[in-house]
Amino acid sequence: MKKYLPIIVFYLISACTPVATPETSPLLEPALLVQEENNYAPKPEDAGWQKAGVVINSVNLAEDPSTGRALVLFNGSMPTPCHELRIEVSYPSFDSEVFIKVYSVLKPSLVCENVLRQFDAQIKLGVYSAGVYSVWVNGLQIGDFVSY
Repeated sequence: MKKYLPIIVFYLISACTPVATPETSPLLEPALLVQEENNYAPKPEDAGWQKAGVVINSVNLAEDPSTGRALVLFNGSMPTPCHELRIEVSYPSFDSEVFIKVYSVLKPSLVCENVLRQFDAQIKLGVYSAGVYSVWVNGLQIGDFVSY
């Protein structure tokens, strides 16, 4: 038994010694690092205008071949030729979700024919922190993209 005593003491002492653990990086909140220009972004004068829906015929999540960034393509129609298209892109949520609202606005003083106005639009989503992001348009998930 005495010959095993040094081994037992060694194990007892080593069990109490702190062990170095590898550094782990903290979880980073998803972030929009560079925002692309959005020609359809809401404008200050929209506050006094009438907000209306749009009919979206198709929406596609694609990759811009020149930059490799996510691109969203829209095809649809607005209620009249006087309506202006608005596309509002949110910052990513903590769950890596990007929400896009597509709607139209109309200056209240305008009188316009009740004829649908077709539109084709595209927006670049920008540069995001590394991760997988889900893209939602008007409450429906359209796909995912990966940012490196």
